[in-house]
Amino acid sequence: MTELFQPLAHDTPFRFHCGPDVTCFNRCCRNLNQFLYPYDVVRMARALGLSAGEFLACYTRRHVGPETGLPVVSLKPQMPGRHCPLVTLQGCRVYNDRPASCRLYPLARAVVRDPQTGSIEERFALIREDHCQGHGGGTQWDARRWIENQGLSPYNCNNDPLLAVIAFKRHRHPQPLPPQVGDAIYESLYLFADTPDVSDGKSTLAATAARPADFTEIEGRLSAAYDAVVEILKESAR
Repeated sequence: MTELFQPLAHDTPFRFHCGPDVTCFNRCCRNLNQFLYPYDVVRMARALGLSAGEFLACYTRRHVGPETGLPVVSLKPQMPGRHCPLVTLQGCRVYNDRPASCRLYPLARAVVRDPQTGSIEERFALIREDHCQGHGGGTQWDARRWIENQGLSPYNCNNDPLLAVIAFKRHRHPQPLPPQVGDAIYESLYLFADTPDVSDGKSTLAATAARPADFTEIEGRLSAAYDAVVEILKESAR
């Protein structure tokens, strides 16, 4: 059996190829246990023409993060095989807006945030699962080139600020959240894009759906949502 996680320096080369021509195609979409970031949710919801609330109700389940104590959502696996609800025999229904973790595979990315400066240090590992036949073939990559090729930069930029929220929760509100506080945080993190725009009465997500390349408004709303969660935690900790 191959070691599952092999540490990978930023410039260490590896070869990988995935596609319908690989015999294990879609196997990594089974036995699903996939956490979603708020940015993942709005991207996938938009791709399906749904509001964030509709997407969450149909495709996800909510629980409390065992390490963070914050409400989190994960994709709701389908039986048999606990496969992703958005995978088909031809591949992913939302491939162009697939989650960060799908884009990153076969890499794992860990980030460490400096509490004084807020700077982020990235660490990578190569995931070598026994079922995966994509290793060793195709293009030669390193971690930086893979991130660029898979369009991960906007995902990392919008997901990494959640680290500051998690750190704040651990230090200022280590106890379990009261149910109403958990609900308020859930709504701030995952339903922010459904908030109507005061200028036209439409949700941010609905307005952005007509402008596929323009996600600036969504990103601004998400940054404000992270700030709102910190304020909720401050108020609860008093």
